Amino acid sequence: MVLRRQSRIGIALEGTASRRSWEDTFLANKGARVFELSCFFGDEISNVIEDSQKILRAKTLLKVGISIHGPPIINIKSGEGHYTFYENLKGLSLIADRLSPEWITVHGFTTDTRLSSKERRFWLEKLYSKVEELPEGIRDRILVENGANFFPIEPEDFLGHDNVLLDVSHAYLHGGQDKISDFIKKCCPKHFHISDSDGKTGHLRIGSGLIDFSFVREVTGDFVVEVDCGKTRSLLGLSKLLGSRQEQK
Repeated sequence: MVLRRQSRIGIALEGTASRRSWEDTFLANKGARVFELSCFFGDEISNVIEDSQKILRAKTLLKVGISIHGPPIINIKSGEGHYTFYENLKGLSLIADRLSPEWITVHGFTTDTRLSSKERRFWLEKLYSKVEELPEGIRDRILVENGANFFPIEPEDFLGHDNVLLDVSHAYLHGGQDKISDFIKKCCPKHFHISDSDGKTGHLRIGSGLIDFSFVREVTGDFVVEVDCGKTRSLLGLSKLLGSRQEQK
């Protein structure tokens, strides 16, 4: 995967909500240069496939990047693994072929039971073995997101793999500001999900929680705003932080 050296700001379009005009949707999020399309559920995958030509035209015309957020690799229920990503592999492969997304974000694995350290290690190793089994055009784009209530959670859970997307809100919920710093130091991520947290809830507008976002001045990468509301203000806030970094150089 080719990583850009210049930071970009992006935004996650949850549920591909606005499908009337992708050009208008992209333009409405002023300042965003990359868009992450939700392909978490079957109907979202179908929508993106159906609209792939419209998305591609808007992407080309406005010169923006595209990524997608796919489903978890593994969903563990009652101790048994269900390979959710593989169940949707045909549609996701079609999207990858048509849109050439720069990366595909996935959750590693979810579970409905408490895992022992041995079980956790087993499923982490299974996670990465399943990623390696994916077709090349998919596998090379996969970025595994850290979780707060799904795995991987700790930097060590990535088992030395470098295909990491740091969700700062998830990290904060799990271990506060120190956990964000720990991920940056140990995993050197180049892709980020950006939203605020008050320590109890995540995906808040930037500035409405407790996270210190000054770290974005020290790292280079793609910063995708992933908030439920206040997206415009979050984009502006992040732009100011990155602008401050440029002024300091």
